Amino acid sequence: MRQPDDFYCTPDWCIDLLFNKVPLPPSKILEPCAGSGAIKSKLLHHGHTVDSFEIDSDRALQSQSTCADFLKQESKKEYDYIVTNPPYKFAFEFVKKGLEFAPISIYLLRLSFLESGTRKEFLQQYTPDVYVLSKRPSFVNGRTDSCAYAWFVFYDKPRSDGKVVVV
Repeated sequence: MRQPDDFYCTPDWCIDLLFNKVPLPPSKILEPCAGSGAIKSKLLHHGHTVDSFEIDSDRALQSQSTCADFLKQESKKEYDYIVTNPPYKFAFEFVKKGLEFAPISIYLLRLSFLESGTRKEFLQQYTPDVYVLSKRPSFVNGRTDSCAYAWFVFYDKPRSDGKVVVV
C-alpha cells in the first residue's frame, strides 16, 4: 500500500552515502520535498544553507519548510544544488523542474528510472551520473520494496558522458 503523497522518509545511511561519494562544498541548496526533514537536517549539519518546500502542512511544520508544491513554483536559478527524494510518481517532473533552479540536481530514485521510453530522449540529452546503492533502503517498517535505488546527479547542460558507480 502506497503512503499518502508518496512520502517515504530517506534513511540516514543513504544520505551519508551521498555525502561520502559526492562531496558538496558549502552551498546554497534547495530541498523541494523536505518531508520530515531527514535530508535537510543532514545538509544543515554539513554547513549548507538550505531552503525547502514540503507539500504536506504537518511535515512542513516539522521540517521548518515552506508549505508549497515545488512543481508549481516559478523558476529561479538561485541555488547551487537541489538534493531530494521526490515522490516517485512525479520524479520525472521534479527532475525537469530542478534544471530550472540549480545547475546540479541530485535525486534519490529507483534505478528503474532509466528504463522508461518516455524518458529516453531526455536521459540521452541529460545523461546523469548514477550512484547505485549496493544495499536496498528500507522505507517502511524495516522492509524494502524489492527495488534497486541510486542517487542520480543531473546537470542543467546537455551531456552524454554520465557515469555509473556502485556504492
